[in-house]
Amino acid sequence: MNNNTNVLPFKNKQPLPENMVDFVKAYIESLLKHTTEDGGNSGLDGEELTLHQHGYSEEDFDEMFQLKIADDCMTFLTTAYEFVDLAVTTEEFSYDYHLAGWDFWLCRRRHGDAFWCRGLDVLGKRLTEIGESFLPPDIYLSDQGKICCS
Repeated sequence: MNNNTNVLPFKNKQPLPENMVDFVKAYIESLLKHTTEDGGNSGLDGEELTLHQHGYSEEDFDEMFQLKIADDCMTFLTTAYEFVDLAVTTEEFSYDYHLAGWDFWLCRRRHGDAFWCRGLDVLGKRLTEIGESFLPPDIYLSDQGKICCS
């Protein structure tokens, strides 16, 4: 694991290893680009606009959701570390922590694309199993326009 530290794009500015920051940033990007304002999946029918298309960014998450995102990502990486690390360090896969974070969001939301379609073979199947064991959060917008979860 890289000893360089960085921070999440949140108010708390939690210091984390660089690969964890890449993972969380990609998870957030995937969430914003694949979730509609009513908390549903986008990309399935292509008709509803995503949070990203409505102009929301990582600055718009409420503090409790920020903590949940960091905790869920850390828990996933702790649980799946050996599989993610093998996928990242196997040159033939051309895989990285950014893609893993993106795939974790898609997988836990049962979006249809994720680890299994990246050519990761058995690793992709195992990462999918682990990712799907995480329940998708119920996302909603607060009256103050913050992205929240319950």
